[in-house]
Amino acid sequence: MSTSPWTPTRRFAHPLAYFRASTEVEQEVQNYLSYTLIEESIWQECYHVVDHFRRAILGLPGLPLNGGGGVLRNLNVPHTYLWTSALVPAPNDWERTINIGGYIPTTTQALPYNPPNELTQFLESTPAPIFVSLDISLLQSPERFVRCVKEASEKYGLAFLLPSTFHSVSGISEDSKLFVLHDVPIAIFKAGLGPPPVHEKDFSCESLVMAIRQCLQPEVRENARAIANKMKTEDGVARTVRLFHRYMNWDAMQCSFSQEDVATFRICDNPSVQLSSVAAVILLNAKGLRWSELEFTDEKPEGSISKCDTSRSATSMSVGKDLIKAIAKPTFSHIADACNGIEV
Repeated sequence: MSTSPWTPTRRFAHPLAYFRASTEVEQEVQNYLSYTLIEESIWQECYHVVDHFRRAILGLPGLPLNGGGGVLRNLNVPHTYLWTSALVPAPNDWERTINIGGYIPTTTQALPYNPPNELTQFLESTPAPIFVSLDISLLQSPERFVRCVKEASEKYGLAFLLPSTFHSVSGISEDSKLFVLHDVPIAIFKAGLGPPPVHEKDFSCESLVMAIRQCLQPEVRENARAIANKMKTEDGVARTVRLFHRYMNWDAMQCSFSQEDVATFRICDNPSVQLSSVAAVILLNAKGLRWSELEFTDEKPEGSISKCDTSRSATSMSVGKDLIKAIAKPTFSHIADACNGIEV
């Protein structure tokens, strides 16, 4: 389970990838390849840590360096994504084992919320402030962004709520039209909740104001209201639990004599008879069975890890260098640093 998409699709690119395509066909191909490229770039960074943990700590066989990033998909491991389908519906090219569980509220969201006095005073003193969701670490020039926000505030009389990462930018605390928040929501353009993204090189006071005006359009508000109503009625927790249990192989897991116990062994001459550890000990003590007549139930699935298919990796790595360079490689320096202290 995860909250961001990691299953390849032609519909949209991996969230960590960024590129521009010239035609619709190229866009679909690049969308699909972006998952393998991002996946493998991350795997190259953390391979030694994971491999060492598997072999030295868990006593499991190692994973291949090439193609190891897609091992879960190669083994057809079911996956459930934790977001509402009202925002991002499941793509048509996903397998049936890939599902969307729905919106799952956090514990803090279920608790009564009492805003701090500073926020209450800001909301009471400003007309309809606008929330800007942005990670300051992604900006090359945060100060330039803040200048544009201030200019928009002065020219058009707007007030802004900014995420907590903007605490470090100078000049915000002195401005009565800017307030820094902590917990923030996120909306996306594809669901009709706002304008298309504005790239940093094209960002200005005018482009910011144009995006804000589009957010205030009646159809955008109606879309937001419709999605909010759908999220209120869906039970993401219940659906996610049902999906989890759907792919549990209960018959292979249950003891033949006590369905409440997990099967650990099976009888070699009669594999359909599965035994829990307790049942096996009882039969062994009663001289009904010998150890040589038992075998463990945890066999490796077909297409085991050691035979992981690397054709997908080889195909993706053979694409043009321009495409590879166009896709942003995520930074996993903390994982790479951890590798340096490991003796394999």
